[in-house]
Amino acid sequence: MRLERIYFSMVALRLSAAIHHPVDRKQINMLVNCWNKKRERHDQNPIHFRQRVKDEIAWQRKHHLPINKERFFFSDELELFSRYVGYDLTK
Repeated sequence: MRLERIYFSMVALRLSAAIHHPVDRKQINMLVNCWNKKRERHDQNPIHFRQRVKDEIAWQRKHHLPINKERFFFSDELELFSRYVGYDLTK
């Protein structure tokens, strides 16, 4: 099963719609950092979004695809993040 990529800008839009208040990527980054630290405290591996994007850019360059530098969740990670935030951000 291939996991879908959901970019932080889309997560910000979904959260904005859920709480009826504007949310930008900077605020999403803060939430994600807190969530990642909570994962570490509970002996789960943190997600290294910066490295993930670097790897993705290298792959895009190798295959001559347009470069996208935005951070993203995989769909299974977004489900866990949604539980942390308290809103269903998967749809």
